[in-house]
Amino acid sequence: MGRKIFFLIIFIYYSTLANIYADRTLVKASDDPNPCKTDFDPNSTQITFYGDSLGDWIDFPFGYGYFGWEWYLSVHEPAVKWDIQNLAVGGNTTHEVYELIRKCSASDVTRNNFRTADNVALEIGGNDYMANIAVLYYMPWKFGDVDARVTHNTRVIVRALRNSLRNKKIILMGNFPVIAKSPILGDAGDYFTFWKYLPNGQITDKNKQFEDSRIENQFQEDLGNSLMALLDGFRQIYDQIVNFHAPLHGADLTRILTAEPALNSRTGKDLWYWKHLAEWKKTPSSLMSIGMMFHQLSLMKMADEENTNEYAYEHKATNVVYPTVIYRAGRVKFVSLFGRFSFPPDADANRYYVANPVLFADLIHINHIGYYEWAKHMTPEFKHLGWHTLPAPTVYGGETCRTWNCGKAEKPPYGTAIEEDIIQNPVVVTPSDIDWLLLLCLFTGKCW
Repeated sequence: MGRKIFFLIIFIYYSTLANIYADRTLVKASDDPNPCKTDFDPNSTQITFYGDSLGDWIDFPFGYGYFGWEWYLSVHEPAVKWDIQNLAVGGNTTHEVYELIRKCSASDVTRNNFRTADNVALEIGGNDYMANIAVLYYMPWKFGDVDARVTHNTRVIVRALRNSLRNKKIILMGNFPVIAKSPILGDAGDYFTFWKYLPNGQITDKNKQFEDSRIENQFQEDLGNSLMALLDGFRQIYDQIVNFHAPLHGADLTRILTAEPALNSRTGKDLWYWKHLAEWKKTPSSLMSIGMMFHQLSLMKMADEENTNEYAYEHKATNVVYPTVIYRAGRVKFVSLFGRFSFPPDADANRYYVANPVLFADLIHINHIGYYEWAKHMTPEFKHLGWHTLPAPTVYGGETCRTWNCGKAEKPPYGTAIEEDIIQNPVVVTPSDIDWLLLLCLFTGKCW
């Protein structure tokens, strides 16, 4: 009971912070006659970030990021005058990010107000996994459904940004692990302390100390590559998860990831399931982390497909064919982050889903050391792509800007709203009749 109350308090805490800290960059429609207005300088803003609370709380105090993207990027590259637009909002799902982009492109007024950079960095999907954690706990064979839907929704966001009416270049940042049960450290309650690492004195000095004593030794540069190699090695298992046709495939995954069985089997043939429930009972967030670990391969594949796919989409109304919208190739890059935030001793044993507690403020969100590491990894990526500079000024509709079309989406070929070639829905994995029958079988032994 005490543990349930503890997690309820933490949930309320997250929800309260998300409500307080949301919508800081966008002016709400109720507050302004011009909805979707953004704080954006078309002559200096280099990058727009979309995401959830991981990106939102980079300038939030009380154990999180404190200082914002410009500060962290400047620590790693002080020669650049960084100007970042952060549209990440705590609590966002893939569907909510897409809805923001779609709704703010729906009319001339919103398009003129919703200005963003040519370069977009996106990290999203964790809340979709968290929202389905109960299903993943009791029905682990549903991992494939969650993965497929989150990947599709992320593709829709990437596709919308690639639309030539928006004309964005994209870095799809991989997801992060979360605090999980560690075979080395134990359950989260055994080893993790909330808000343990707080800034003390000069943050750069403290980060240098951590870098010298821990990070430089623990976070080897090849961790990200090792994770992708591990996932490639699991390709056959992964394909079974994504394309499963029977509960047995979920059992195969569980046998790999779980420990000794709990002797609760009703049929004598389902020990794998009771092993699963016993293993993750005290730290169910582990399932979120495991799901996102395998999800990285899906994201990588999807980004590669979008990056190499160029085609024209024809807008049609009745029997009239309107001008096409181009989806250009070569404008999407996937950057793996998962392995960089894993606990090194567990990562050495291929358990990348265990997050490094040094880098986390709470079970899900990173602290200032984690943001330092995130910026450390992204700075060379931004520079390599030339995102730290802006092109020469150009006149767009009478306005001189260093951002394409002064950050606005173009008017669509017909109508008022930008038409997309694929759509998405919220990631809600609903058990089917066969799922409920299987659960009944497992819990009662009545498998007729």
